[in-house]
Amino acid sequence: MTQLKQLFLYLTYECNMKCKHCWVYSDKKSKPLDSSIWINAITEAQDLGLELVKFTGGEPFLEKSLLFTLVDTGIEYTAETNGTLFTESDVEHLSQSKIREIGVSIDFPDPQRFEAFRGLPHSFEKVTNSIILLHEYDIPAVCIMSVFADNLRDIPAVAELVFDLGADKLKAHPVMAMGKAKEFVNHLLPLPAYKELAHTLEEIEEMYPGKIGTSLPWVLIADFASDHLDITRTVCEYKSLLTLLPNGDVSLCGVGITSPSTIVGNIQQDALSDIWENKPGLLSELHDMDPLHIHGICGKCIFRRYCANMCPAYVYDIYGTFTASYPLCEELRASGLFPEKYLV
Repeated sequence: MTQLKQLFLYLTYECNMKCKHCWVYSDKKSKPLDSSIWINAITEAQDLGLELVKFTGGEPFLEKSLLFTLVDTGIEYTAETNGTLFTESDVEHLSQSKIREIGVSIDFPDPQRFEAFRGLPHSFEKVTNSIILLHEYDIPAVCIMSVFADNLRDIPAVAELVFDLGADKLKAHPVMAMGKAKEFVNHLLPLPAYKELAHTLEEIEEMYPGKIGTSLPWVLIADFASDHLDITRTVCEYKSLLTLLPNGDVSLCGVGITSPSTIVGNIQQDALSDIWENKPGLLSELHDMDPLHIHGICGKCIFRRYCANMCPAYVYDIYGTFTASYPLCEELRASGLFPEKYLV
């Protein structure tokens, strides 16, 4: 039986920011489940092979009491946050737990544009101070930059800023047309700009070796690959993870918020082991999927073993199935921009 290695916990639907591109945006209000329900789910997951928990949302630090209760159980974890809500006391507390890293969002090197994009006045100083605090308490800080047309040229400046603050890594992820970003589509990267993004990442990786990551498909960075280039790629480990939403629903990831058909159970009524072992609904399709037989361009690409269906949530949101190709690659092919030398 495949091990359940990762558990993503969405502690709340809510957030104190109003980001224009949020892919898991929800206007739902959420009352947190009792901590005992979350702890029981974590315990069940440990029996199934759990190695890591990721706290996310919504903004997980809006539920700080619950977060710290779960952290204090001794689990290994990461967290994704906008970095505006924790204090030095909080960071000290986290530093004494089994934390691997904290991801903090930052998209511009200046407060005016950052705060306009994220929808929260006076937040830039809070975020930059949080990165400094994490560094001071030896908690690895991974800065996450959402890349779109308006900030593509700002990547080098953002890199300089966050590494000067003490960040350990910068991940530059192009915004996907999901959630609120569907209303932001005119600001997304035009297809020809993806080559410029890949080239920019190559240049800054040479300045900050081993510290740059991205969710770009392999085919877009292959031309820049070399023995010394070490760009970390983010690919969903979908065959070894489950996500718990604030109301106890179980899904692949945050896609369960906007696509109820991806919900496969609820921890208030179902044992996590039953969900994982019996694979109800779409979970069976996902686990049985062979990356060598994905429909469309990904099934013909030489990199299909490494990144076919690299984000099943995005694939499902666009095509209503997990077995289609990555939407960006299909768009590149339709526009004649997919490099055919990588097709077989």
